Amino acid sequence: MKSGRAAAAVEDKPVPVPDGILLETRSRLLTPFRLVVFIILLIGTFTIWGIWHRQQVNAARANVMVANEAGMKALEEGDFVVASRELSRARDAVDLLQRTDAEANSIRRHCREAVAGQHLASSFEFLADYAAQSRRGNGRLAARDRNTWLILDATISNPEGAEPAIVDMPLQFEGMRFRIEVDSAIVKAAAQHEQATGKARVLFAAQISEIRAPTAGDSDAVLVLNGKSAFLWTNLNTYSALGYFEERPEALQLTQDLLARQLEFVQGAP
Repeated sequence: MKSGRAAAAVEDKPVPVPDGILLETRSRLLTPFRLVVFIILLIGTFTIWGIWHRQQVNAARANVMVANEAGMKALEEGDFVVASRELSRARDAVDLLQRTDAEANSIRRHCREAVAGQHLASSFEFLADYAAQSRRGNGRLAARDRNTWLILDATISNPEGAEPAIVDMPLQFEGMRFRIEVDSAIVKAAAQHEQATGKARVLFAAQISEIRAPTAGDSDAVLVLNGKSAFLWTNLNTYSALGYFEERPEALQLTQDLLARQLEFVQGAP
């Protein structure tokens, strides 16, 4: 029987390793040299990003004035293609600069109206096309009409409640009746605000989304507008440039007053 000291000596002997087999050694993942390289790369990355961002900010500041002036000039001339392009540049610039001042918000409003004016639907001809196709059993909204814009000056028949706003503008084509709906909080809120004056009149724009066919429980086809795209119109000049005229002075004054109230409403909205 071996003594405890002898057993310990046996246990301390190195284990023989066959020739040709290397013991795997692990190096430390984070060494002082690697740490220095990582810090240098990190500083370099942030420096490059900072230079690029500063250049973008400087370019945006220059674009705001130039693009806004070009866009407003195009609006005055009724050129909504150029106005949409230039005011979109100005809007992108103020968004990059995170500006929320009066000038920046005015640029955003004019930009929305220019974009809507450029892609305005051709009246309600698409509803007549849909009605004619429906009589042949294949009624659908043409792809060219989807996402085009409508500008509507009408009262909202249901300003209260959570259901989509129903525009009080019944339409009929080829014997088919249509009603217009838009699920927009800003449109309903503005209608409620206007109701205090005695009439829930709203002048707004929104993109065309779809047409829902009549059903057994609802004999009207429903023109659905995209509520997320809806906004209140606020500028009389852009409205007039699109061909919307009030022939009677009193009617013009009412429209001008409505747009002024809508501007005030939009400016006060959160």
